[in-house]
Amino acid sequence: NEVTCDKDTTFTFETEPTCELQECTGLNSDWNNMNTDASFPINYGTTVTVTCDTDYQLSGSNEVTCDKDTSFTFEDNAPACENLEEMDNEDEKSAMFSDETATAFLVLFYYLPGGCCTVLPHSTVLC
Repeated sequence: NEVTCDKDTTFTFETEPTCELQECTGLNSDWNNMNTDASFPINYGTTVTVTCDTDYQLSGSNEVTCDKDTSFTFEDNAPACENLEEMDNEDEKSAMFSDETATAFLVLFYYLPGGCCTVLPHSTVLC
């Protein structure tokens, strides 16, 4: 749509130009268990705070901004809601294989003919 600025400081155009308000209509579908207290649709340029459902913890950015392509953008890492119960299970698994317990697993005994045994790593003791 072409608009011309005339000498008399008015504009000439075939079809009157219009502006369409860009709106974000909802949080991204991959942002499960995430909420905002804003009402949708949200206008372009508006920043809203996101939170997670009960039993979920937010990681990444806690603010998203409605972009001109009607998607949300964020400054740092994408927001995500992580299930606290699953996180606890992962922590338990990690604790099972901490440095302290890993050391205990590496102390292996090999019984050799002649009544000796080898303790790994690199030491021999009499049995």
